[in-house]
Amino acid sequence: MPDADIPVIYLTDPDRTAVVSQIGAACTSHGFFLVLNHRLQVAHDFFRLSLEEKAKLYSDDPAKKMRLSTSFNMRKETVHNWRDYLRLHCYPLEQFVPEWPAYPPPFSLL
Repeated sequence: MPDADIPVIYLTDPDRTAVVSQIGAACTSHGFFLVLNHRLQVAHDFFRLSLEEKAKLYSDDPAKKMRLSTSFNMRKETVHNWRDYLRLHCYPLEQFVPEWPAYPPPFSLL
């Protein structure tokens, strides 16, 4: 597949609803996309928060709309797939953004 065929998503686009739609379309049509201007520094800052701050978001409940976790079967696995992730629902934005973490402060401004 030529590079020109890869859907490109610009996360600095102020129209968040359009960005979410573009991501959905790219996932449906191609199954992947290239993200530019992704502001990884905010994600880096989030995962550098204190354990106490991150623990407020930790949950084993897969149904939660926002949760921090490290493995799907942490208590059942003998070998852990170590990965820290923050799961956030994003659509519709108006419904979920108010639930996003307040720290680091720029996080909710994304």
